[in-house]
Amino acid sequence: MLIPTILSPAVDELFEAMVSLEQGWTDAAERSSLRRTTSDVRHHMGMACSCADIGGTCDRYDATSETTRWVVHEAYLSVLALGQLVRRADDEGMAATDALAAAETAIADMLDELDRFVSRADVGMRRVLLDGESVETVVAEMAHAE
Repeated sequence: MLIPTILSPAVDELFEAMVSLEQGWTDAAERSSLRRTTSDVRHHMGMACSCADIGGTCDRYDATSETTRWVVHEAYLSVLALGQLVRRADDEGMAATDALAAAETAIADMLDELDRFVSRADVGMRRVLLDGESVETVVAEMAHAE
């Protein structure tokens, strides 16, 4: 029996979007990239959801164990990679528009849920890779925040 965590709703949304994305994928040559990336996301998100100290009073980066931080970092990176693939698929018309839109929303929602459990550097990487901000802007803001 799976025990729901605070991440469960966003994980469910993401996994449903990944299924729809695969069904709406039109680029046969890139289908293996999608499958490999979604498999990686499933693995890492499953591990992140199994971390006992996510939820309850442990609802932020500095309240979790080092092991949890590492596991969630890996999950975050896998979702970022999926986000990059979806962006490229959107740019190059590799999948149905509605499936891509649902995937982009689910990816953003999942990253929003994970943001509190990862480092500022990870969140900065998201801003650069998916939100289109410049590295210089993100680094300057991070330096100023300290």
